[in-house]
Amino acid sequence: MVVGDVVLAQSTGRRIIKNGPDAPWRKVAGFLDQAELFMINLECPISDRGTSWPGEKYTLRARPASADALPAAGVDVANHTAWATSSSPTSVVCRMTRPSWTSP
Repeated sequence: MVVGDVVLAQSTGRRIIKNGPDAPWRKVAGFLDQAELFMINLECPISDRGTSWPGEKYTLRARPASADALPAAGVDVANHTAWATSSSPTSVVCRMTRPSWTSP
């Protein structure tokens, strides 16, 4: 399963911190559990570093604690091309989250 445009910032990030890392996924957990492979495209960097681009109205930067929502959903691979901040910590993030998997 491939899912795009996942944002763990703003109201979703606040909900994760308040209600736990599985908060965004509770209503669809049964559906997500059926996936043999679960990949998402993040629309936000996960970092407490960097600053917003000058004049940018919206900055979708998730707090590091929001990253706990990825394994809570059973995400196997997450990617993000980070251009949302002027000093972004990475350009691409790829993460394997299932502990039973090993790198090739």
